[in-house]
Amino acid sequence: WQILARISGNGSATSLTTPTFDPAGATHLMFLIQGYSSSGEEFELRLHGDEGTNYTRRYNYEGIGDDRYVQSGWTKFRLGFSGNSGNGGAGIIFMTNRLDKEKYGIGTFLHGGAGSDSSNFTRREWVSKWANTSAQMTNATLLHGAAIHSESEIVVLGYNPTNTTGTAAWAELANVTLGSDGDNLSSGAFTTKKYLWVQAKLDNTGEINSKVTFNNDTAGNYQFARSPDGGEWVTYDDAAGFYPLADAESHPNFVNMFIINTANKEKRAFCEAVGQGTAGAGNATVRGETVAKWDNTSNGITEIDFDNTGSGSFASGSNIKVWGFD
Repeated sequence: WQILARISGNGSATSLTTPTFDPAGATHLMFLIQGYSSSGEEFELRLHGDEGTNYTRRYNYEGIGDDRYVQSGWTKFRLGFSGNSGNGGAGIIFMTNRLDKEKYGIGTFLHGGAGSDSSNFTRREWVSKWANTSAQMTNATLLHGAAIHSESEIVVLGYNPTNTTGTAAWAELANVTLGSDGDNLSSGAFTTKKYLWVQAKLDNTGEINSKVTFNNDTAGNYQFARSPDGGEWVTYDDAAGFYPLADAESHPNFVNMFIINTANKEKRAFCEAVGQGTAGAGNATVRGETVAKWDNTSNGITEIDFDNTGSGSFASGSNIKVWGFD
């Protein structure tokens, strides 16, 4: 993955357009978006300067069916989060960028007010289409109805395995493997970065379940929502950490997580997890979707811990890797 373009707010402009970038054959894009303002209006996204009615979007709001939030023939995408009195929102979009095909996007957004309760904590699962079959996108614009705060940013990453000339995005910050069974898998201290990508392979001896914390903070400063196996979303306030999977089970787990880690804003995490389930192809896996925030606005994350709360242990060989960039 390489950084193709980025732009931050200046506190007065109502739109942010990235510099024109060369997609360099990158047919897979990642957008990392933060939006803050004093307005309750939604942030919006426009691609390639296209102001035509070529955008469609649907999203799931708080687990409610998608049919309530379908929009077609628009001149831009609505992202589903507002400036929220400076607390704003953040999200991640993965999008195709084939020259001769319509471009499809999959995104997750987290809109959260101050504090570790759920009063202003909402999530969106979002899919989209830009109906262009003649060009690869070469810029993106974040739009808003009020001045966009300076902490706001849009970063566009592109993946092309044959291009080695651009600016690499994800640098390894931590890679730790357990040498013996235990109940704590820690990244150890690493240099804070604005954007983090975390993967954890959690092997088991007996029943395990993992609680995630940042910077050794085990007080009630987390708020998260989780859907087990595609079921009802459940929200947890004033928590001492958050759980990628719902229950302790006697099988290995794998966790993939992206974190928006701006130091003076609440930290937002987007997490997918899978548990092996009973061994063998005749037995399905278990899964969890989790979004979380850490109510800290003074420090960036410099350590990530997975702590076992099950009756067993993390097995030797369990591993955590962390990548990041500013």
